[in-house]
Amino acid sequence: MTDQYASARLGLPYMQAAQAQKHITHNQALERLDVLAQLTVESFSQNSPPSMPSEGQIWIVGESPAGAWAESSGKLAAWSNGGWLFITPQNGWQAASGRELRLYDGGEWVPPSPVLNNIQGVGINSAFDMHNRLAISSEATLFSHEGAGHQVKVNKSAPGDTASLLFQTGFDGRAEMGTVGNDDFSIKVSADGATWHEGIAVDQATGKVRLPSGAEIAGALSGEGAENLPGMISAEVDTNDVTTGQTRTVIASVNSRASASGSAAMATDNCHASETRSAALASSFMDVPGNTAAAIASTNGTVAGQRSAVLASHRCDAPGARSLVAGSLDCVCATNGQGAVIASRATLNNVNGSLAMGNGASSSQADASTANRTIHLYGTNGNIQIAGSMTSSHTFSDFAEMFPNATGVALPLGTIVTEQGGAVRPAGPGDEVAGVVTGTAVITAGDTPFAWQGRYLADEWGQPIMETISDPDHEGDGPAPLIETRKENPAWNPDAPQVPRSERPAEWTRVGLLGQVLTRVAEDVAPGDRLSAVDGIGVRSAELTGLRCMNITQPFDPAKGYAVGRCLVNVRV
Repeated sequence: MTDQYASARLGLPYMQAAQAQKHITHNQALERLDVLAQLTVESFSQNSPPSMPSEGQIWIVGESPAGAWAESSGKLAAWSNGGWLFITPQNGWQAASGRELRLYDGGEWVPPSPVLNNIQGVGINSAFDMHNRLAISSEATLFSHEGAGHQVKVNKSAPGDTASLLFQTGFDGRAEMGTVGNDDFSIKVSADGATWHEGIAVDQATGKVRLPSGAEIAGALSGEGAENLPGMISAEVDTNDVTTGQTRTVIASVNSRASASGSAAMATDNCHASETRSAALASSFMDVPGNTAAAIASTNGTVAGQRSAVLASHRCDAPGARSLVAGSLDCVCATNGQGAVIASRATLNNVNGSLAMGNGASSSQADASTANRTIHLYGTNGNIQIAGSMTSSHTFSDFAEMFPNATGVALPLGTIVTEQGGAVRPAGPGDEVAGVVTGTAVITAGDTPFAWQGRYLADEWGQPIMETISDPDHEGDGPAPLIETRKENPAWNPDAPQVPRSERPAEWTRVGLLGQVLTRVAEDVAPGDRLSAVDGIGVRSAELTGLRCMNITQPFDPAKGYAVGRCLVNVRV
């Protein structure tokens, strides 16, 4: 039954008409509200009350409470005004202990989301079942490296089992590759998903290749015998009987051509590799007129640029030199040097030395536009442009900048600093607070992670000075195209050692200038206090300084001489 003299959700007592000593009722409500608002606890399960609790500390009572907590299992126990205040939690309440968050589900405090370990299955834009425990529905799936290589492993229990990749049409099998029923590697195909034909088999012990269903070769095999084949099939004609007297390869293809020396069409439909060292692989309706270019796992596009490629894409072109389009739809990379479009739709990249990503509405490649870019990374100057927002994994973070260290000694994290002559030192009485030495910055300006900060020349406003040169990597006929690049400082020595500023703490200090920063504070500092500093440690200030304590995260430690508070930097209102 709901208490008519208290609030329905939090049980805050109401003041009654003509009530004497109304402040008592009001304070009782504030006491409960102080416990429940922004609920933080010392422990999620404790059975014995602490011997010396501090005012405002809260525990969640365990299943076997003792002492003053007896008969209060599952309740919140708050030490308030020298006594225990017990509150029964309600379904859906949340509490934090340090960095751990729990949700009350009506019976116990549980993590707010499931632990993704030993779960039955995962469905991404799809539904899993007990046979397909991982189900993904998307235009493409990316497995990338973490700094080096990357392996996709398909493991089976015994040689008689199957470890394979199955390719389907309408959930009906059409092709399969892997170790099927034994440890030999094989590739087989089916027209109906029921009857299968093994095309290639590789013996596990010897590496010898068999063609169980036979082979159709329009030209001739080169080599001195079956035991000494050079590992390739060289054909003088293709599936369209276009003959030019050049060595080229067409394998398992329909209406496809390889019409230049060293060109190849493999597992293709209506593809043409027409330039030296050009190739179309596992593709359909792809034209590859570029020298040393390739179309791989793609459809309905053109690869005309030298050393260019279209990979796992549909209706995409790579007309520029050293350009790449990957995992995309209706995109064009028209750069003339080191350009790419990845995981995008209807996006055009025409800037040399850059990577573009984007998403636009499209029904054909003609819809590709630079206006559809959402991310653009520039390799020439290191700039990044984004259309959205950036997020950090920190529970809180700040914006920081590297400053020269005036002390010559590394300043510890949490030290409040002041700026003097462009350098920083621990702030003292009367000093203006510039910021706090931080280790949680989501953005750090002024670091030098790659090279000497003066490697490239700049004008009086810090803008890069550019110069126009002939492309040093140009190959082929005609003059080299002109490219624009940053002008290098003659004093730059690429052989000199370069250590980032962030790794030289005695010389440079990362200072949090805006945001939430963990700060060293004095024993008497409380949430809401404005701070100045003594020897870099925050002390209470009557002034509206640029540093305000939000909450105390670590209590005062006499041995250390400070407490730790989460403080908001550069708030002067």
